[in-house]
Amino acid sequence: MDRSKSFDYLKVATYPFWDVYLSRNQNPSIGTLYAWLKRPGDLQYATELGKDELAEFFESVLPSCESAIAECWNFQRLQLALPEDPRYHAHAYWVMVPRRGRSVRVAGFLFDEQAVFPQGVTYCPRGERVPKHLLLKIRDALSGKFPQERRIIRG
Repeated sequence: MDRSKSFDYLKVATYPFWDVYLSRNQNPSIGTLYAWLKRPGDLQYATELGKDELAEFFESVLPSCESAIAECWNFQRLQLALPEDPRYHAHAYWVMVPRRGRSVRVAGFLFDEQAVFPQGVTYCPRGERVPKHLLLKIRDALSGKFPQERRIIRG
C-alpha cells in the first residue's frame, strides 16, 4: 500500500528505510507516531526485516521519535508495537505510543489517558477524534524536534 497518497500530510520525518508519520488517532495518547517501512512488499514476521532496516530503526528512528515526543509532551514510557494489520497486507510498520498516566491539555483539547484506559488495561477504544487543525499543530511541533536533515519542511 502506498501511504504517500493519503497520509503524506501527516509525515514528520524521513530516513533511508523508514518514513515517520503522526498517527491520526492521537487521543488519548498525544504524540503517537508510526514508522512505515519504505520497501514495498508484505512481511509475515519481524525477523524478515533486513539488518540495515532494523539498525536504522533502533539506532536512529526510535531515539529521534522518543526525543521529539519527550521534548513536546513528556511521557513515562513508550509502548512499541509491530502490529499485524490486515488493512495494510502485513506491511511492516512500528507504532510508538507514549504513555503518561495523566491528562495533558493542548490548545484546549484534553488528552486523558486515565479516563480512557482503566487501571490495568493497555488498549481500549480511542477517545474523541482530534480536529485536523490540532493534528497539524501536533505534526509541526514534533517534526521540528527531529534532526534537521530528517524533518519534513512545509512551506
